[in-house]
Amino acid sequence: MPASTAVSVGAIDLKSPLICGLGEHLMYAQGIRRALAAGAAAVVSKSTNESEAARRQLDRTDYVLLDSEWRRLPWDFSPPADASLLCRSGLAQQPFDEWLAMLAGLDRGAKTHDAYVVASLVLADLDRCVEMARAVEQAGLRILSISARRTATRRRPAPSYWSETAFACAPSSNAYARRCGFRCGSS
Repeated sequence: MPASTAVSVGAIDLKSPLICGLGEHLMYAQGIRRALAAGAAAVVSKSTNESEAARRQLDRTDYVLLDSEWRRLPWDFSPPADASLLCRSGLAQQPFDEWLAMLAGLDRGAKTHDAYVVASLVLADLDRCVEMARAVEQAGLRILSISARRTATRRRPAPSYWSETAFACAPSSNAYARRCGFRCGSS
């Protein structure tokens, strides 16, 4: 009998430890489907929030390939093994309702393969983030990640009660989410 690759992350059981992290390749359904087809136990979608400026940021993004000594490398598709890609992109470009409908459908499909599609919100405005999180729950997504590492403006820091790392929540697993008045997903 083969060894199991199943793992648990908090209250979330995954069929394997393979989690596909967010990026431009996961902004649209095709990329998420490809990650699921490749065997990912969870696929974290490209993040969103209510900021139109954050969505437009992706149009002005930049990328740089660096070696282990932080020297710029040519963009020639043959980097050395120690190369790192550094970038700051932006948020998903589609409107929230469109993004949410896409993810809800993909997560329903992922469930049939014992996998998850994770909605990802970036905190900008707390009240709007709570509204969006409730919409994620109502749409039936089973996992939500909320990132408070960045702020909506340079003038206003994230509230002190938010962690510097992302929250992930599943049914009844996140006390903070319950305090805000929402549960994340249901089985």
